[in-house]
Amino acid sequence: MSQEDLTVGIAGAGGDGVVSAGELLIQVGAHEGLFGMLVKSFGPQIRGGESSVRVRLSSSPVLCQGDELDVLIAFNWADYGRFRAELMPSARTLIFVDEQDKTPPEQIPLPETFKAAVMRVPFEKLAVEKGGSALAKNIVAVGVLAGALNLPRDGFARAIEKKFGRKGEPVVAANIAALDAGVAVAAERPRATAHVSVKEGEPRMVISGNDAFAFGSLVAGCRFFAGYPITPQSEVMEWLGRELPRFGGTMMQPEDELASICMAIGASTAGVKALTASSGPGISLKLEAMGLASMAEIPLVVLNVQRVGPSTGIPTKTEQADLMQALYGTHGDAPKVVLGTTDVDDCFSIAVDAFNIAEQYQTPVLVLSDQGIGHRTDAIPPFDLGTVKVVDRRLATEAELAAVDPHHGFKRYAMTESGVSPMSVPGQARGNYLMSGLEHDELGWPISGLAGHQTMSEKRARKLEAVPREYAHLTLVAGDPKADIAVLAWGAAKGAVLEAMDQLAAAGVRVRAVIPRLLMPFPIEQIERELEGKKVLHVVELSFSGQFYTYLRSMLRPELAARLVRHSRAGASPLGVAEVRGFIEPSAQPIAAD
Repeated sequence: MSQEDLTVGIAGAGGDGVVSAGELLIQVGAHEGLFGMLVKSFGPQIRGGESSVRVRLSSSPVLCQGDELDVLIAFNWADYGRFRAELMPSARTLIFVDEQDKTPPEQIPLPETFKAAVMRVPFEKLAVEKGGSALAKNIVAVGVLAGALNLPRDGFARAIEKKFGRKGEPVVAANIAALDAGVAVAAERPRATAHVSVKEGEPRMVISGNDAFAFGSLVAGCRFFAGYPITPQSEVMEWLGRELPRFGGTMMQPEDELASICMAIGASTAGVKALTASSGPGISLKLEAMGLASMAEIPLVVLNVQRVGPSTGIPTKTEQADLMQALYGTHGDAPKVVLGTTDVDDCFSIAVDAFNIAEQYQTPVLVLSDQGIGHRTDAIPPFDLGTVKVVDRRLATEAELAAVDPHHGFKRYAMTESGVSPMSVPGQARGNYLMSGLEHDELGWPISGLAGHQTMSEKRARKLEAVPREYAHLTLVAGDPKADIAVLAWGAAKGAVLEAMDQLAAAGVRVRAVIPRLLMPFPIEQIERELEGKKVLHVVELSFSGQFYTYLRSMLRPELAARLVRHSRAGASPLGVAEVRGFIEPSAQPIAAD
């Protein structure tokens, strides 16, 4: 069969090279001009143990991980069984398993009707014979996929040379021999073909969500990062640790999460754009210091790569259940901006927006990503750096500082119409001021009365009133504006929602998708305009308690809130296209003639 869109699943034990096989597949697809998405999944122990990958290749942009598999490779049934819900085959799926797997037929985790179609392949045997080591069985599997998907063998050979070149020619030759053995296996099995149609196009860039966010931060001017390793955020820290020093920046790993955010606040106070990042448990520890950044009006970007919680939860799986923590996890009235990134491509632009907002409004900005986005790898067009707009903070001019009364000092928190006051850099003549977590007057001196606290609370809140207007592009709207049905989602739910919407449109059903990436301050006017006239408002999210649904009910006017229909479930597995269609279709009506 030949088609423009194919999805492949691979599962195995630690050491089977499952992730490496998936990375080779998407790299070659990207080189051939295909769009792609690689989703990794690991056991809850984080290191070692079973793992799986899901690779989707298409001649058109890939929005989500897809539903059913076209090809499945299982190195053993026991490890595949742990990922069955994420790697679901169908009656047409090509299924390969290592012939050395001795699982009794009744224990194979497949429907009975599928078991007879399973093709047994000597992955490990061929790896030893041709590649010189059982470790090469993932390369044999890649060869099987190259033959099955009609992807160029030479492209895989070049990728292998690049991957193993530093280990010497004998290692490269052995792995290419293992590749060719796999290609031959696919050729020997007439049914083992699921060709993807490759249209001529420019090679794509292959990048993960975490790396894209780190890259966007660098382009936005970030030159300081402080963080503590935690799954699934650590790759951001690792990328910046490699790249920041090349651009005059610094990466610090202090003793804990509290120290990391305080270091970032200190760096920003000194005039350096700063970032800290963590996952849910670490963000809990950072919340007190986020209040300090809000009170002292210090630009700061904080990234939360969400995982399944609470507590340690399932650190290697995805969920959208830190929304309420992001919106309301604070002490006192501490204004901040909350953004939600929706995919790998978006991670880059959201990072730029986050730093621009932090600098422009002198406020902490909390960005919500998740494991599904952060660990995902996409084949996408390169970022257009020529269109990136970078905003810097409002610093006091020399003339403004020269006019400062030395007997009273610099009014760091001067009352302005916008609420944004000029900043100074430590050491500037006449730019000194007192900065602390205490409530203060315009000079920064502590105050404790109602009138002063009310005034400064109004100032800090007033700063952010313009954000929804100036960053209106952060609300994504798609689909038919005449639709009676709207779907509201945020974050990683976007891909499945948009693909389901496209499928429904092809079936004659109008749907409008509204996906805010600016979550606080919420763009109420913009969202309500888009929802006007819609009869049913479906809310789709990966949160058992329906946090986004609850938030929308609190923000929308009553007649719109009454139309909300909640579709929420726990995480650990991403939303699927068929799943989202199942939410929407009961309320759908075919398009009537205009």
